[in-house]
This record gives sequence, structure tokens and C-alpha cells, in this order.
Amino acid sequence: MGDGFRQKLKFLYLVQMLQRKTDEEHPAGLRSMSAYLKELGITEEEEALKKDLGILREYGLDIEVSEGEEPLYCLRSREFYPEEIRILMDMVQSSGIITKRRREALIAKIGKLTSAYKEEEIRRQVMASDARGRDNLYQSMNTVYRSMDEDSEISFLYYEWILTEDRKLKRKGERLTLSPWGILHRDEYYYLIAMDGKSGVVKNYRFDKMRDVMIESGKKRSGHDFFSDVDVADFAAAAFGGVFCGKEEEIYLEFENRLLGKAVDTFGEELAITETGEKSFTVCVKAPADREFFGWLAGAGTGVKIVGPENVLTEYKKFLRKALGNYNR
Repeated sequence: MGDGFRQKLKFLYLVQMLQRKTDEEHPAGLRSMSAYLKELGITEEEEALKKDLGILREYGLDIEVSEGEEPLYCLRSREFYPEEIRILMDMVQSSGIITKRRREALIAKIGKLTSAYKEEEIRRQVMASDARGRDNLYQSMNTVYRSMDEDSEISFLYYEWILTEDRKLKRKGERLTLSPWGILHRDEYYYLIAMDGKSGVVKNYRFDKMRDVMIESGKKRSGHDFFSDVDVADFAAAAFGGVFCGKEEEIYLEFENRLLGKAVDTFGEELAITETGEKSFTVCVKAPADREFFGWLAGAGTGVKIVGPENVLTEYKKFLRKALGNYNR
């Protein structure tokens, strides 16, 4: 195609450059823009480029210019914020029905919604996630991501559920200091994957229960030796069980009081709680009486038991006998 035709494409290429090669931290001067277009066979002098950028601003592009010895330009706002792009990448990454090859292709396409610099940053941070609309979710996530980039510890208030004297749920907070290593999505929640430097144990914390997240500047993260040989996403995913699915029915469970938080985290905050003693309480939950639910119940340990209905208790006993049968050899 002739040079005249390529000249007609200059606005498209100029927009492409602004989208992919500039952001607020990486502005571009007229000289570099002119050189970029020249590589594509388009000749445009710097003064003409000023007029072109003015036309694009008139069209509606949010092009920011910093006045100085050399004016610098960048595309400031876009259709998607970096946090939203991260969420989209997380959703694709966490999909269990998309092949690895297709996931990588979709993530590459999503990455083109922002600058190449932001894309690289988000790709480093992304694990698997699907945001719930919590008020402070984005702010907490961004603080954690920054702390990982700075290799610093974080501290935050973490809320657990307690039961008041009038049997109502109440949050009680404790400030924790940990070394963040990743963020994972599971069962509609974001989880922080972090190393407890005091115990040397990797733990997970739900973001919707975290408040006042702060970077502890000067305190370097612990866990480098462990995570240098471990893929954070694979490790974290292996630590979580599956969600309950299937036909639901009403099941009555008795919990020890110490497991109130586990009950609320698993079945939600609208639990109807009945006190059954000084050390236990009963709840009625809706869940499928299947292998997945029974597996969760067995994993919960001796602090939880089925108290009704009788047919569900009978099925659970069959499940346990069959599981024990694997060891009677």
C-alpha cells in the first residue's frame, strides 16, 4: 500500500501508542511519538503532532499533557481501571472449564486494555480472583500488592465472629503482622496468602474480614526460602476445599462454640443460632447431603456433628464406614 494510505492511518496508530506505550507514570514526548510513527511508514512533524493530539482530545480521549521544556503526553483514563483488569484476569485464571492455552490467550487480550507497563505489573500480581463488592476491597488489595512489590510486611485488623450475651453475632478485631505472598479467589471471596514469620506457617485470611491494611516499611517479608521453590497459586489452591453444589435440604448441625467463625464463614451471616449448652450451639443450614458436604464435615473434625434429620445422619455414617473401609486391609 502507498505512503498516502498509511498517512491516513496515523490517528489509529497514534491512539494505539497512547493506549499501550503511555500511562501516568510513563508519558511520551513528541519526538518519540514521531519516531514511532516513522517506523510504521508515517511521517508527521512534531508541530503537526500537537494538532493531532488536540483533535484526539476534542474527540474525547483523556490525554494529559505536562508542560515543561519538552511537553509529555499520556492517556490518563481508560475504559477499565487497573483493579478491574486484574479482576477480569483473575476470573479467567480461576476458571476450571478453560484450558491453560485458552486462559493464557484470554489474559493476553485483557492485558491490552491497559498500557504495556500496567499489564506487566498486573500479570505479576494476578493469581485467581473474582471480586465481591466490599467497600474497602480495592484499597486493601492495592496495599497488599504494593507491599509485595516493595517486599515488605503488612499489618491489618482481622475480624472474627463472637456471640454476645443476647446470642447475636458481633465482630471482634485483632491486629496481625504478616508477610503477604499472594491473593487467591475461592467461593466468591478474596483470600490473602501470607507467611506468619513467628510460627513459619503459611496462612490464609479473607479480605472482607480485613480492615486498616498498612505496609510495615522497613520490615522485609519472611518466606523467601519457602516460596522460591513453591508456586503460590498451586499451593494456595490446594489448601482450599470445594464449594457445595447439588440439591439442598435442611440439615441441623451442632458446633462447639470455638467454631462459630467456621460456621459463619461457610454458611453465611444469616444463620439462625440456637444455644444447646454452655459449649455448643445448633444451626439449621441448607446444603446437599452428598460426598462433598460429608467430606467437608469430616474435615471439620469432632467439633461439628449432624443432629438431624435422621436420614442425613444415616447417610453420613455410611460415608464414614466406607471411608474407613479403605484402611481395613
